[in-house]
Amino acid sequence: MAISIDGTCPARPLGRDAAPLLTWGRDTPEPKRGGDRAMDARRFDDVARLFGVTSTRRTAFRLAAATLFGIHHGASEHLAEARRCRLIGEPCGNKAKQRCCAGASCNKGAVGGGICTCAPNLTNCRGFCVDIASNPNACGANCDVCPDDTDCCNGSCCKAGQRCCGGTCTDLTSDNLNCGGCTQQCPENLTCCASRCRILNTDAHCGACGFACDARRTCVEGRCDCRPGYRDCGDGVCRNLKTDRQNCGMCGRACGGSQTCRGGRCWK
Repeated sequence: MAISIDGTCPARPLGRDAAPLLTWGRDTPEPKRGGDRAMDARRFDDVARLFGVTSTRRTAFRLAAATLFGIHHGASEHLAEARRCRLIGEPCGNKAKQRCCAGASCNKGAVGGGICTCAPNLTNCRGFCVDIASNPNACGANCDVCPDDTDCCNGSCCKAGQRCCGGTCTDLTSDNLNCGGCTQQCPENLTCCASRCRILNTDAHCGACGFACDARRTCVEGRCDCRPGYRDCGDGVCRNLKTDRQNCGMCGRACGGSQTCRGGRCWK
């Protein structure tokens, strides 16, 4: 088992090809009516699939969500004719343009004909079927978008710097059971410090994470003691009794006048 752990839980890359899907470019065909550019069918399907995928680039997702829900420059006027799949609650069938969007299925037994519905383990978030317990783009009952590079854990957005490990938001920098990554457990005699399993008996981590001994001290059994040749005379300062004029040779013995302390003795 590796003792030093540098990594974190795997990120969820959005993909280099995702950004162009959200861009209105010169190659976007002009709409049949109105002054705004329309989203073509291929791009709508790509964005629909993107909604159900976890991502760390939430800013790009917000633009996608705005486009899908008719917020972005009046695009909603053209969505119905542009897309090739049906949202939750819309009628569906066997024809190509009657199929349900990704994550949904056509309930053909519904009264009045087939209706796009979500599987039991998924929830309708603005027309799309998602797992609101773990999807950071649609987290919890309100389908919230979690901040950049944060996880959705049991329907709640984790705080910045945490990851969802076993259904709990966890600080990977200090959790002994998830040190640097989910399930990366520190051995019994080590402690998680800054995402690494460490022995708390070093000059950099003496008795506690990040508690460092100064230059005149060294870590002994989890506490900073004076190094050989130095002594604490009761004021918390490690002094060299061979050269300290106020504590020359022993604590409390001061050299007088212009005397200096050399080798633990006062000299004129």
